[in-house]
Amino acid sequence: MSVNVQGVIQTAQTTGGIGNWQTPGYIRGEVRVMVAYFVGTGNEVTGSTIKMHPPLDAGAMILFHILNLSATATSMTISIGDLDSATRYTSAVATATAGDYGPYSLSGSTGPYIIGTNPATPTATDTDAQIILTIGGATLPTSAVLTLMTVYTID
Repeated sequence: MSVNVQGVIQTAQTTGGIGNWQTPGYIRGEVRVMVAYFVGTGNEVTGSTIKMHPPLDAGAMILFHILNLSATATSMTISIGDLDSATRYTSAVATATAGDYGPYSLSGSTGPYIIGTNPATPTATDTDAQIILTIGGATLPTSAVLTLMTVYTID
């Protein structure tokens, strides 16, 4: 799905004026969403990792993630990361009640994360392209559905 954005990104507020503005549609303007589901078996204990959706292509810019849990999971936490950093996007979100959590993105100081940035030489077990969830604090309830929406752009 494509999204058309109206407006401008001002690159130089005090110098150059309107001539220095850039149309946002030309700068990673196509927003995409990848949605993945995982149904708990009751075996996902603290420290378990769950791979969500296929690995993303190099150059994809992660804007944010939204996590949904269909069941109450008292004392359970979930981290969103990748095979290179298990907490790249968020660390130990308390999921005591069913519902939506997020959006989770990198801090304003670092901006969006671009797939392929780390590690320098990706491998099957050390790559930032494979998004994972890490369970903490308690076991994922049997039949609980985890849904992860990854919102990103790619040129």
